[in-house]
Amino acid sequence: MTSTGKVEEEMNNISALQQQLYKEGSARNLFLHLIGSLQEAPSLLRSGLPPAKPAVVVDATTEALAGLDIARALHASLIRVPTRADGTVVAGRQEADWLQQQLAKVGAASAIAVGAGVLNDLTKYASHQLNIPCAVVATAPSMNGYTSAGVALLDSGIKTSVPCQAPRIVVAPLDVLARAPARMIAAGFGDLCSRPVSGADWYLGHRLLATPYNSDALRLVDSADDITRDISTGLAQRSPESIARLTAGLLLSGMAMDIAGTSAPSSGCEHLISHHLDMFHFACGGNHDLHGCQVGVATIAMSRLYERFVATDIAAIEAPTQEPWEDLAKRLAQHFGPLWDAVEPVARQVYELQTNGAERRAALHGQWQQIQTQVRRILGTEPGNSQQLALAGGPVRFREIGIVPAQAREAMLLARYVRARYTLLDLLAELGVLEVWIDDMLAAGDL
Repeated sequence: MTSTGKVEEEMNNISALQQQLYKEGSARNLFLHLIGSLQEAPSLLRSGLPPAKPAVVVDATTEALAGLDIARALHASLIRVPTRADGTVVAGRQEADWLQQQLAKVGAASAIAVGAGVLNDLTKYASHQLNIPCAVVATAPSMNGYTSAGVALLDSGIKTSVPCQAPRIVVAPLDVLARAPARMIAAGFGDLCSRPVSGADWYLGHRLLATPYNSDALRLVDSADDITRDISTGLAQRSPESIARLTAGLLLSGMAMDIAGTSAPSSGCEHLISHHLDMFHFACGGNHDLHGCQVGVATIAMSRLYERFVATDIAAIEAPTQEPWEDLAKRLAQHFGPLWDAVEPVARQVYELQTNGAERRAALHGQWQQIQTQVRRILGTEPGNSQQLALAGGPVRFREIGIVPAQAREAMLLARYVRARYTLLDLLAELGVLEVWIDDMLAAGDL
């Protein structure tokens, strides 16, 4: 194929992605625009938002990248979110409340985030509190939260999931996205790589706790997986089609969470580990990385736990006697330190769920063959594909994100206490094998 023919094929493929996104989004009153140039963004934003008093939310980086141009084109107020003492912009409760006040102060009739995860979350939260519509102009294909009806806010040291309305419009300009830092592109791919593990966790919760399992959400997650297959090399080369496929996959994944009414379709035990790392970074100064980079590394580790799980004779495992809450609480308080007061209520919920685990374990034994078969299908042949993640430029081991083995062990062992969501970590803890299996992985030396 000639170079001209290849370019035409790429453009046709990108156009097909645009049509797919528009169809999926408009069915839910969400308008997704995968466009070639930032110059196309203002007219799309005008068409879907109230004409009066828009406000554009930026940080110092995205203001120069695209925010100032958008604000000028729309004659909008420009609000720059302040940094914390270390120079970073954080999606925290204090920033969210501050932004809400600023939007109210300028009398904004709509809010437009120009940025990625942090600015998207802050703007969604603040606009929801004020009952005004919001939109987002994506500046990096770094995470799947653009289209989700929820935000992750750091509140009292804990990452909390707060429901809110999804953006009315998402504009994804490929000329901006393709210039995003390589680490942010790799982070987006890492976030999507979690699909086998988060999908298996979602299924386990459904089978063992009867939590909702939405077929339409599952279809979107599978579609995102299909779209992003074999794009690793293209991402490293910043191929427009690969960037478009990654972006489309992230947007579909976010919509799946919206449809399901929970982040469970795209967020399982691997995300809990990332939350644990974030919490210790902000509270204690521990190392951390971009959300998707942490998720990618944790996905590889959790996929190995899953592979061992489905290969195990579950009937041969005898569940241990549960540790008294007083003893567990003492250990957890020592581990979480200044975070314990905020973590304790969630940890107690997790403990109480495990207290009532006998019936759940009986269901696991009685349905093991079916569960085993389905989990294997969800995981696929390469649930933790470190090679593809590395090709995309992402980290694949904890040490590559600055986490030493002892810290990785603590995160894998105790992350389940930071959010009351049933995952493989909870099940393995109930069966009494979690600590041993984690130690076996670490002893192998490849995490």
